[in-house]
Amino acid sequence: FVVATILNRKGTMFRVTMALGSVGRAALRPQARPAGLRYLSTSFGEYENIIVEKKEGRVALIQLNRPKALNALCTPLMNDLNDATSKLDLDPEVGAIVITGSEKAFAAGADIKEMAPKDYITAYTT
Repeated sequence: FVVATILNRKGTMFRVTMALGSVGRAALRPQARPAGLRYLSTSFGEYENIIVEKKEGRVALIQLNRPKALNALCTPLMNDLNDATSKLDLDPEVGAIVITGSEKAFAAGADIKEMAPKDYITAYTT
C-alpha cells in the first residue's frame, strides 16, 4: 500500500491510501489540518503559464495556470513546466515536486487550438 497526505488550497488534508498495482480510484479521507502547519510561499521564477512555490518541508508546488483553457497543455506551458522542474530537481532544498491544476480541472489535455494547423508529424514531434 502507498499512503500519502494531500493538502488542498482550502487547508483540508486528505489521506490517500492505494494498493500498489491497483487500478481504481484512491480512497480520499478528509482529515483535520494539524496545528502548527503553515504555508511557506516562496516564489520561484517568473512563468507565464505556471505558478511555482517552495513550501515548508522540502516540497515544491507547481500549479498549472491557464484557467481560461482549463489548463490545456500548450507548448509554452510545457516549456515553463520543463524549465521549472529542471531547476527544482537541482535544488538540494527540494525533496518532492507536486504538480496541481485548478479547482475546476487538472488539465484538459492537449491544446487543440494550437494543434489544429499542424499535420500529424509536426503535432507529434513538437
